[in-house]
Amino acid sequence: MIEVLQVSLDNETNASGNHIYLNPILCGKIQENHFKQEKRLMPIEFIVPIKKSYMLNLTIPAGYIVDELPQPVSMTLPDKTASFKYMAKAAGNSIQLICNWEITETFYPPEKYLDLKEFYDVLISKQNEQIVLKKAPAN
Repeated sequence: MIEVLQVSLDNETNASGNHIYLNPILCGKIQENHFKQEKRLMPIEFIVPIKKSYMLNLTIPAGYIVDELPQPVSMTLPDKTASFKYMAKAAGNSIQLICNWEITETFYPPEKYLDLKEFYDVLISKQNEQIVLKKAPAN
């Protein structure tokens, strides 16, 4: 399913001085890692494989430029059963962000728990990074 939305970020941004801070993941963000234990004795079972794709095209407000973008990341579990790619780039007055992640297996034995826990740690951390815009210098 593909959803195309046009939104205004009036309440989703924080302005401080000459900067605007915004989290570009507007929907479908994982809020917390449920894999908190240091080790696990039982397997993890997902009901179905997971595949999520998120793309954002953001128009930079007039009078602002990009100060910081999240760094790209590409991660795959050693057994290649999960992957995560995150990339943000700016061109002209727009920013494009792409975030894709996939879990192809539904069963993870206890010995793969730490890999899956780390995968979710990285995924959640990236989904919480902000884009920082700053006022452009006056000409």
